[in-house]
Amino acid sequence: MNGKPEFRGFDGEKLGICIRHKRCWLCASRSASHVFVIGPMCAVNRTSAEPPSHRDCSQFAVRACPFLTQPKMRRNEKDIPDHLGRLASC
Repeated sequence: MNGKPEFRGFDGEKLGICIRHKRCWLCASRSASHVFVIGPMCAVNRTSAEPPSHRDCSQFAVRACPFLTQPKMRRNEKDIPDHLGRLASC
C-alpha cells in the first residue's frame, strides 16, 4: 500500500497461484525448496496457515512482519485495501 508492505491481509487468488505453481509467497519466484515460518502454537498444533516461501524471504518476514516480531500485536482493520482478505497473518 503506497509502497509499504501490507501485512494484515492477503489476496486469496494469488495464494492459490503460488501454491499451484510452487512459487514463494513473498517474492513469487519459483524454487525447488521452500520453508514455512511458524510460531510456537503452530509447532504444538502441527499446522500453519502460512504459505511456503524461500529461506531468504522467510528470514525477511521474521524480521519485518509485526505479527511475528510482536507476539501481542493486534490486527488493525482500518483502511485495509478492498482486494485483500481480512484473515491472513503476514
